[in-house]
Amino acid sequence: IKPHPQPVQWATEHLGVTVENTLLVGDTRIDIQAAKAAGALAIAVLCGFGEREDFGDADLILESTANLADWL
Repeated sequence: IKPHPQPVQWATEHLGVTVENTLLVGDTRIDIQAAKAAGALAIAVLCGFGEREDFGDADLILESTANLADWL
């Protein structure tokens, strides 16, 4: 269960990518904590449950998932 890093690590292993090349997009503090614990990049989006002040550990904070394409 998040924020444990195992779900992120399991997903990367089964997708055949390294966790260092993984980006997790989340809308809660727990999503960001799980990404960081696993060693992945963490992008927080404000269109869900979290507030800006919840995402101090995020590598990037976006207003919406729609903004993700511009960043990538």
